[in-house]
Amino acid sequence: MTQHPDPMAAAKAWLDDRDVAFRQLTRYQVKIGKRISYYPTKGTTFVDGEDGARRHSGLSGLEQVLIELGYLAPEHATPSFAPSTLASR
Repeated sequence: MTQHPDPMAAAKAWLDDRDVAFRQLTRYQVKIGKRISYYPTKGTTFVDGEDGARRHSGLSGLEQVLIELGYLAPEHATPSFAPSTLASR
């Protein structure tokens, strides 16, 4: 994957590489499915219905949420990501 100086461009490329459907709602927010909002500039992930942002940030934190909620199969995750390391918030 090509490095992007723009966090939004990097997040969109990262999601495209994993065939995860998303919509860019604003210049700051990506929506995945009906429940997940990701804000690339800060690296925060919110799941609708939960209080506050998820503890883990960045694309690795988003990846954990995508696997947990079934948007990304573990075999399509980053090779260094070990599903057994998923910790509860």
